Amino acid sequence: MNTNTYTQESVYLQQEIPPLAKIFGDHLKQLSNLPLMEVIGIRLVAARNNGDSFIILDETEVETVKNSTLCDGEAPLLVLDGNKLYLFREFRNELNLAQKIAERLNAPSPAHTFSDEQIMSAFKQTPNEDQFAAVKNSLSGNFSIITGGPGTGKTTIIAALVALEYKRNPNIIIEVAAPTGKAAELLTAGLTAACPEYPIRAKTLHSLFRAVPGTGKFNKNSASPLECDLLIVDECSMISLDVAAKMFNGLPPQTRVVLSGDHRQLEAIGSGAVLSSLLTFDSNGSKAAGKLRSAGVELSINYRSKLAPAIQDLAKAIREKIPDAELCSRICSTASANYTFKTISSNTEREILDAAFEHWHTLPAAASEMTPESVKKAFGLLKSFRIITAMRVGKDGCSSLNQKILSRLGMNGCYSPGSALLITRNCRRTGLANGDVGIVFADKEKGGVKVWFENLPQPLQIHELPEHESAFAMTVHKAQGSGFKKVCFPMPKAENPLLTRELFYTALTRAELHIVIFGSPDSVMAALT
Repeated sequence: MNTNTYTQESVYLQQEIPPLAKIFGDHLKQLSNLPLMEVIGIRLVAARNNGDSFIILDETEVETVKNSTLCDGEAPLLVLDGNKLYLFREFRNELNLAQKIAERLNAPSPAHTFSDEQIMSAFKQTPNEDQFAAVKNSLSGNFSIITGGPGTGKTTIIAALVALEYKRNPNIIIEVAAPTGKAAELLTAGLTAACPEYPIRAKTLHSLFRAVPGTGKFNKNSASPLECDLLIVDECSMISLDVAAKMFNGLPPQTRVVLSGDHRQLEAIGSGAVLSSLLTFDSNGSKAAGKLRSAGVELSINYRSKLAPAIQDLAKAIREKIPDAELCSRICSTASANYTFKTISSNTEREILDAAFEHWHTLPAAASEMTPESVKKAFGLLKSFRIITAMRVGKDGCSSLNQKILSRLGMNGCYSPGSALLITRNCRRTGLANGDVGIVFADKEKGGVKVWFENLPQPLQIHELPEHESAFAMTVHKAQGSGFKKVCFPMPKAENPLLTRELFYTALTRAELHIVIFGSPDSVMAALT
């Protein structure tokens, strides 16, 4: 065994290790009777928690794995591919997903094509070059990707694509989906406004593929595939390798697929980074790599930039990866009508709570009755502002902050009229999905309270709700796929491992009109590097 490697691994083992990683490392060491397998197992779990499906081994580690017999058999615990080590499940998912996409890339293109004039006519307004290319690309292929930041027109493109597909074949079966209920709700609203003549309601992926609660399985699978000619999936940066593999496994081979999203946002909770990996795939100039690259179109023009130019300029700078020190200076010094950076101080929490009171102090009065006018007003107030955090728990997490906000607004807990609730688990019985947000209203007719959700026709009793939590403050992960007029983002300390470039970019781009960021040059630099 290489002495330097052993020393490095010993140091690694002295660091704080998550319990699951430690258990898995111990398990590999016991199975193989090889001490180095403990560290390899810990690294595998840590990589998966970080969104990676494999780890890279050095020569000593490769030989150790080969001598362990853990890669033997038809369904081994581990898979060694060159110097890449996978958990068997991760390798199988990655291989199956690659095969399904390759089949579509190599299949004959749709027979009926559209002229440039016909494509242009599907847009309500003249499209830019990228938008036109994205629609043309999706019409002519069996697998395509549309990527771009908020405000670049992804929903507009999907609407134009849907309209043209129905013209090509009025009997076509089109399904539109998103990973979360909130993302599906926003997509439905956008499509309804853009093409009301084609009423399509987006579903969550778990609903569309009939996920079996508590099992991780989909009822729509290779044995019973989804009846669908064209599947369009939005917010794909949130899709993990496991979900993507199950999604493609539940489609007939002839189903065409269009993926849409912003690959620079936070990756999915789970391994894979599917959207980003597909768009950055490189295989030494192979024919397959060329086909995959040509399947993606990136949108570069942001139509919201006139509303919040400072936000969009900073988002563009993050995407273009200008030098970190220069970008950090810009982030910390920029000030405009739509962007404010404040140094964290002892007054930060009070400022956040004061902002919450300023935007939401009339919510309890608006929710004191359940008339259509009061429901509309309450949701308008809620959408006008949101506080997003890096963490859910802890002193700086959204759970603690929500309790303080409720108190500041004079509410006696999360079931007081005016309180906002975030659903955290899909529920087929109620039609609610993870990410849906409701508001508690007083029920003057029958007494007590009920909870309204904009995507449901009737309010629900508290006891009917699936798992939920307060929604005035939410994590950046939970806010992904949503947009709010004004946003407040208190950054964690520089040493927080959750602080990444993707987290900062995602938080920044949740704001449509204005964002206040509380941080420090150290925390910003930690996020960028």
